[in-house]
Amino acid sequence: MEILFNEHDLPFTEDDIEQGLTSLHDGKSAGPDLLINEFRINGKHVFSSYLTLLFNKIFEIGYFPEQWSEGLIVPIHKKGSLSEVDYFMYNSA
Repeated sequence: MEILFNEHDLPFTEDDIEQGLTSLHDGKSAGPDLLINEFRINGKHVFSSYLTLLFNKIFEIGYFPEQWSEGLIVPIHKKGSLSEVDYFMYNSA
């Protein structure tokens, strides 16, 4: 089989990881790990070497942790009556 895009087979670098951490947004709620993005962003110089090793090992062995596909959805009331459930079903836009 011919490989068309060799750049997809290159290992992660610490710069790749730091760039990814820098692109995270502040002010977002935590996920199942209970860590907010500010923790990752401000600690990128500490975390990047460990995350580089981790991500490269994951690709080497071909295992993707199932927990990384999980997320939390929290509904936030913005307007309308809290006592009328139908309001949300028919007036969302």
